[in-house]
Amino acid sequence: MSRVPVTPLMVALLLLLTTTSAHAAPRPPDEPAQKFTQEESGIEWGPQAPDGAGEWLRQQIRDEIYDQAYYHYWDLREHMEALQQDNSDIMRLSSIGRSVDGERDPFNDYGKLLLAEVTNFSDPTPKPQIYIDGGHHGNEQLGMEVAVLLLDYLVQEYENDDWVRQYVDSHDIFIFPMVNVDGNTRDTRANSNGVDLNRNYPFEWNGAGSGPASEPEVAANVELFESNDFRLYISMHTGTLWFLTPWGYTEGPTPDVEMYTRLEYELNALTGLRAGPAATELYIARGTSLDYGYSLGMPSVTVEVDNEQWGVISVEEKQSRLAAAFLGSLYMMSNFTRFGALPVIESSSHPDKVFTGEPFTLKIELNNTGFGPLVNGTFWLEGEGFRATPAEVQVAELGVNNTTTLKFTIRPELTGNISIELEGSFRPLLINGTPERLLSELAPAEIHLNVKMANDGLPGWSLSLTLFALALGWVVMQATPMERREKRGPRPTQD
Repeated sequence: MSRVPVTPLMVALLLLLTTTSAHAAPRPPDEPAQKFTQEESGIEWGPQAPDGAGEWLRQQIRDEIYDQAYYHYWDLREHMEALQQDNSDIMRLSSIGRSVDGERDPFNDYGKLLLAEVTNFSDPTPKPQIYIDGGHHGNEQLGMEVAVLLLDYLVQEYENDDWVRQYVDSHDIFIFPMVNVDGNTRDTRANSNGVDLNRNYPFEWNGAGSGPASEPEVAANVELFESNDFRLYISMHTGTLWFLTPWGYTEGPTPDVEMYTRLEYELNALTGLRAGPAATELYIARGTSLDYGYSLGMPSVTVEVDNEQWGVISVEEKQSRLAAAFLGSLYMMSNFTRFGALPVIESSSHPDKVFTGEPFTLKIELNNTGFGPLVNGTFWLEGEGFRATPAEVQVAELGVNNTTTLKFTIRPELTGNISIELEGSFRPLLINGTPERLLSELAPAEIHLNVKMANDGLPGWSLSLTLFALALGWVVMQATPMERREKRGPRPTQD
């Protein structure tokens, strides 16, 4: 298809149409956010980030997106069903409910709320769960498109990309790309009851709908939240170019303001887009999924994908319009364990030689490498072949990039190689409702020791026991001839 050349007049017309659109959300300030290199920002991708993610995105974005023809319910459903059919070993597709119009459908076919789960199903081991949704507002198609692109990337590149395979094998990713099916079909922001779904969540609800989670689409999402243990929540929207963090209902800071400030900085450094609290950067909104997800104790971020969806033409190449949201989401998925407290062993010290039965002091330097402080953590040692005192060590507070020393007295009970695992219990976030996590779930840490017998291969008490045995043997040897003579009696006389 040929395209009309973009002239300055057309650009001006585009800007006028975009800023006056009834659908358009407030645009960010004119000054662009400073963009840093990955080295300058100190970004770490956890498992090595896929080098080919950007190139894959460039090749896979459908031409229809550039032409502003987006997925709608029936073609998205067909796409997700085909994707699952071809990749059933790593993807499952389910319906978690029905939309308002779906509940009215006499054929009981329309309006299924489609949820994709992506993981290696041959491995039943519990894995960290990640949740991504999109399309709360039915006419915000590009947010939904990025959610679908992330699904396509994880499934289609599983056999081709080592990072994708490693990530899918070790995580359980849930993607719900179209929350508002009826709004998508009708091209409206609200659902078929006229309710803004992103104001209907049961946290700081303020009147959208007949009650908190009154809408079937939100009720299904709430049930999904409460029946799983998500470690990260990303919600895709459209209207500006922003990464938005809690709170949305107030301009006051969250309990985890230190963590979110660091995360905002990293997202800005990686993508060049603005990042900040929703209420101060955009506007105050109550009953949002962003605040609800965070209130349950998981890092939560809203991704505002694009600010050109409602323009008559687009002056920006399609990859650039979606790359920030796509790559920023991959960054968050790869580094979510750092969004909060993350204590790891920096070093440990103990005597060069350790012996069975002889106690020694083990010192462990614990460093908080996460984006937020650790408060009220409890740490202990696990393993076989030793006893440790004290049973637990309490850490009242450990700031970001700070270290503390844990001291244990170890008494080995076995010889040979033994492993000592540092275990701990703490809440990564400070928000009430954050589940306690075990250190082994986030950053497994082991110390290996080689325990020898005391005194060149003999236990510490063996020398005394040996001397006692020798003395006892000498006494027995001296007493034995006399005892034998007494038992035999006197020798008979010879005639």
